Formats: sequence, C-alpha cells, structure tokens
Amino acid sequence: MLSAKQRELVAMTEPLSVSNETDWAPIDFAISGMPQGYSIDLLHLVSEMTGLRLRYINGFSWSELTKNYKAKELDLLHSVIKTDETSLLGEFSQPFLELPFAVVTQEGTPQIDHIKQLQGKQVAIPTGWSIIEVIRQHYPQIEIVELPSTYAILHAVEQGEVFAALDSSIILHYTAKQFFVEELQYHEQLDFSSSTSIRPSEPQDIVLYGFGRIGRLSLIHI
Repeated sequence: MLSAKQRELVAMTEPLSVSNETDWAPIDFAISGMPQGYSIDLLHLVSEMTGLRLRYINGFSWSELTKNYKAKELDLLHSVIKTDETSLLGEFSQPFLELPFAVVTQEGTPQIDHIKQLQGKQVAIPTGWSIIEVIRQHYPQIEIVELPSTYAILHAVEQGEVFAALDSSIILHYTAKQFFVEELQYHEQLDFSSSTSIRPSEPQDIVLYGFGRIGRLSLIHI
C-alpha cells in the first residue's frame, strides 16, 4: 500500500496525537478513558493500514480539544464539519461519514420542516459546535443556547428551559435512549458531512492517503 519512502517515514514518526471526546456516543467517546466509537474504529483501521501509531487525547470538552489543536498540541482533530470557519484549521480528509441533523422539541410541537421556523426561539446546541457559527451567520434571529453536552441540551428541552435542541440525529436518539429521556418529538432536519482535520505534514499526508483507500473500499452512511 505504501511506497518505500512512506514506510521509512512511518518508521521514523512518533505517535500522532488524536482528539477523543468523552461523550459523543456512538461516534466518538470514551469509557474509563478508553477511546470508543465509529470514528475511533475508522482511525484504528487507518493505523493498521499505514503502520502509523496514534495516541488519543481525551478528558477535554470539544471546545478545549479544538483549542488544543489550534495550539498545535494535537495532530489530528475529528470529527469536523467543514465550514468557512473550520476550513482554516488545516487539511481535511475525504468526508467519511454523513450525520443528518435533527431538532428535538417537546411533544405536540407542529412539525418543523426548515430551520427558519426556529427564528425567534431558544435552541440549545452543544458548546463549541461548528454549526453554531453557520446558524449565527445565516439565521441570526435564532437564539442559541450553548450547553456542555448532548444530554444537557435534551434535558433542557425536557424541562422546558429552551424551545428546541439541535444535534446529529443519531447522537440525539442514542443519548436519549442511554439516559432514558423520553416524550420528546424529533424533527429530522439538515445534512452535513463530517471529516478529520489534519495539520499538514508528511506523516499526516499518509493518514489522508489511508482515508482515501477506505473511501474506495466502502461507503458508509449513518
């Protein structure tokens, strides 16, 4: 798979530091400090295919992981929605996963078919999410309330503290089931692609190559 020059580079490369969230199941999370999730499985596959060693860094919020990446304390940051703002972070891999967004409200709310219907409403979103900047730019009349986790935004809707919550559909459903958050109404919403942002350098170029190989081997939609 790799050229002789690439294999030599891999052999000389120290383990790459990779972001790992603690509570974004089932995509990227940790149990007792051990990285878990779909993205982690995919990165393990890239590691096996290329020989690159990965060192996962967890115990931080998404905002903190992003700051650490910007401070060059991380080599790889995943899973990242590519926006005008995040495109400045580094070189992106091919999108490896599609995560449709959904809106959650209390039961009995009229169907929400477009994000414009949330204008003038309070909408909870996990702190530091890339989608926040997009909404603020295109839908400034939506009042965004940033909360620390997906569970927190679901709980805020359940308690009537905000009108709605927005996150990836699969994350919302998974978290609600995990914490027995019931009697909410789901409005399936927008589609965004998720990628890995990688600080440009030769070893990281091999990671991009690995993602390209995976893309040709399989196409996975969640």
